[in-house]
Amino acid sequence: MPALTPARWRTPTLSRKRERVVHVPSMSEFYADGFRGISNLMKRTPPAENPDAYVSALRGWRRELVETLRAAVRKAAPFEEKIKWGHLVYFLNGPAILIRAEDERVLYGFWRGKRLLAIEPRLTGGGKYELRTLEIRKGDEIAADLAGRLAREAAALNKKLGDPTRRA
Repeated sequence: MPALTPARWRTPTLSRKRERVVHVPSMSEFYADGFRGISNLMKRTPPAENPDAYVSALRGWRRELVETLRAAVRKAAPFEEKIKWGHLVYFLNGPAILIRAEDERVLYGFWRGKRLLAIEPRLTGGGKYELRTLEIRKGDEIAADLAGRLAREAAALNKKLGDPTRRA
């Protein structure tokens, strides 16, 4: 197989001018060249063994924020705290809340978040289960009492309406 070059030259059939044509490798060329799929482009780290390990692996402002959110959620209701899908998920009659720390932001999400917009209008998102998240970046703030109020409301909604992932 010839070596891949960023561009190749060809002569068009309708013109005598030479034009530059970019070669787009096929998937078989990608694989032959050692490319093993798009997942190699994303950082992959093994999930934390437990919620305490998840928090202790964080640094700086993200750790402080996650500790604040976690304390507010734990105080709000008797949630079951698990590592699910690689981040903190809180269950009470089904999944209710998630806390996900990323490189540049922390997400504070609610499976029934659409119903919490009156409390926190910054919740965004859509899709399945009325999921909405609050995106918090370095320098942004969320008061502990607001975080707790959102968690209490999420717990009350799951108690009243049941598991948000089950069809009614």
